[in-house]
Amino acid sequence: MLGRNHRFFIFGRSKILRHTFIRLQTTNATPYNGDGAHLDNMNAMDNSPQSREVPELSAEFDTQNSSFSVFPHIRDVNPDQLVGSSKFGKNMYFISRSIHGSLPVYTDIKSGNAAVTLIKNVQGDIIQLRNDLQKSLPDIPRDSWKVLMQSRKIVISGDYVKAVKRVLSEAF
Repeated sequence: MLGRNHRFFIFGRSKILRHTFIRLQTTNATPYNGDGAHLDNMNAMDNSPQSREVPELSAEFDTQNSSFSVFPHIRDVNPDQLVGSSKFGKNMYFISRSIHGSLPVYTDIKSGNAAVTLIKNVQGDIIQLRNDLQKSLPDIPRDSWKVLMQSRKIVISGDYVKAVKRVLSEAF
């Protein structure tokens, strides 16, 4: 009984495949069907106004003959013209923004309800950034600034987030 069902399954499967193959043959257009009818129909479709190529438009979109380009050729670009070609050195720093575009300046509450302002994600010369911020924000006392070199942070005693973000948003 199992053998008979197995043969039926093979027969049923081949019948489905044969039926699908016949359907595919009938839906494909053939250029010649013995009497030449399909060949004439295809030639008539090729001569229709919709299938003819417009030569003036094809010349406009030809990229090989085009002399206009938005980007300069790679041989014409100098390495010092590229963005990011200069390396971070002394007196250079950068603060990367978050994915949403906000500056990494935060308020943190320490023990005893003391608020501190944190500036994170500093790349480059963090001491120079601190010095530039001290010049831009003279109302913050110099003894309240602290630089954490290991974690690349600047810690300011007090809540100065708005003032620091205002200064940094002008530069970054």
